[in-house]
Amino acid sequence: MRRLLAEQRRMKEQAIVCIANGRYDKATEFIFEVIALMAKLGTLREQRRELRPSEVEKMIETKHKNLRSRYAAVSMNITQKEMAKQVYEEIMLELAPESTNHRPLSEQLGDEES
Repeated sequence: MRRLLAEQRRMKEQAIVCIANGRYDKATEFIFEVIALMAKLGTLREQRRELRPSEVEKMIETKHKNLRSRYAAVSMNITQKEMAKQVYEEIMLELAPESTNHRPLSEQLGDEES
């Protein structure tokens, strides 16, 4: 299990580096591998959306470009890696909400109501 978690972290970092470098196709591959590992580890309850890699790649590219232009417009000094990490987290939140803290979104929202 530890080995799988380490592999998941490594793939996450690789995806972030690929996003920062504009290699969205490779980032998509790593994201799908992370999701597959989450399913193997039992931290992914179910995949709600069936997306093709080309759709995910386009999502990543769009989010990254929008984020870059948004930060450029407000003259914020943010590194490419920080921006890529934010894009990765947004994509994972859409594709696998459990990736935020290994619980389904419905349980996370239930905690806020208490």
